[in-house]
Amino acid sequence: MTPQQIDRIYFMVHPLIYESHAHEPEFAAKYQCYIDYEKKIKARWYEKMADMAPNEALVVFMGPQQLEDDVNSMLGRRGLVVRDVIVQQPELWDELLGPEAKMGLGRDLLATYWRNGFKWTSDVIDLQGVISRGWAERIKKTYAERNLIFDPETVQTEGWGESFEGCVANYVRHLGTYLGLAKPIEVNFEMTVPDARFLLTAEFLERIPLEHSVRLYLWKAADGRLIGYFHKGLAAIADPPLYAEFSRGDMEIELRSKQDELQWPTPDSDTQSTSGQLKCPVPSGYVFARGATLDEFRDALTSARFVAGD
Repeated sequence: MTPQQIDRIYFMVHPLIYESHAHEPEFAAKYQCYIDYEKKIKARWYEKMADMAPNEALVVFMGPQQLEDDVNSMLGRRGLVVRDVIVQQPELWDELLGPEAKMGLGRDLLATYWRNGFKWTSDVIDLQGVISRGWAERIKKTYAERNLIFDPETVQTEGWGESFEGCVANYVRHLGTYLGLAKPIEVNFEMTVPDARFLLTAEFLERIPLEHSVRLYLWKAADGRLIGYFHKGLAAIADPPLYAEFSRGDMEIELRSKQDELQWPTPDSDTQSTSGQLKCPVPSGYVFARGATLDEFRDALTSARFVAGD
């Protein structure tokens, strides 16, 4: 088989969650806005699949059977569907993981001990990171079998799928690390379905690269408020937490969860505010602002200082 150079890879995570339940009346009544939004994003996926160049490839994680069939027929060996869940398949330890990957997981576990001591439960370990390491090994193994090659220093990448701030963000930040990519997998908001209902009607403005592989996303909400979100682009399982500190200035700021619950200002918030500076974890909640122009809001968030926690 002739070697084929791949210069751009798209990673699609957990696609078509809503479509699989759209026929259920109770589900449809509750999530119709998501079903409709997913249809719009699905059309973009298929349009891009039909238009992919010979040096472009797609990897789908945990997609439905029909999508798998379409990927195989449209892209041939450049389309790969991965269904491994290494935390549920012990046989993959020897079948899939080589010595280097096993040593890496061992180091992750030790680093977790070093940071947390002995008083921690299994939820301290990022299982999505562990699964991503398995996915990375599957990609390497299958690409070698199919004689597909890519340069981790120069390959261009995008993350698609569902949800924008959930599975897509959480898996690809680890996947990029374990594939050895020089640059983060760029989550393309316009090729994802968000969990946050308010983003379904928001106008997406831009994605801005910042230090520490952080990406800042900006939107304008339907009610006119500006929205910002700090995404961590690269991560390893045992990484310490990362925080963003930025000035509130004269802006009216709220930090809200993807469920639209107020996270700050609240008495028990993980977010801290001192001397006009707001400190929030990365990935962050959604930063909502009133009383500011887009330039002022962008300048405040792009000037954020990033600090590691314990």
